Amino acid sequence: MDEETLSHAFEPFFTTKAPGRGTGLGLATAYGIVRQSGGAIAILSERGKGTTARIYLPLKESTLGAEAKKTVRRRPWPGAETILLVEDDARVRKLIAGLLKTRVTT
Repeated sequence: MDEETLSHAFEPFFTTKAPGRGTGLGLATAYGIVRQSGGAIAILSERGKGTTARIYLPLKESTLGAEAKKTVRRRPWPGAETILLVEDDARVRKLIAGLLKTRVTT
């Protein structure tokens, strides 16, 4: 996205798609949810190369009782995080998911 488009990315009903192809509510909704959760969202975009949305959410303290906390197992290894992949084109989503799985297992 160019800077002008990027400056409007989180505005409700802003879209670069043709009429009938989108409502322009996706990023505005994501922004609202992330901000209400105490987080932040950043869009990194380079024209002709692609766009990345990064979502930062605060760590939430557990509300489990002391007894339940004893049974919670923590993952002892780094790199066991969950990746949320969002892509509306099924072919691109499948390709990226395959690449991520290859990187994770090798």
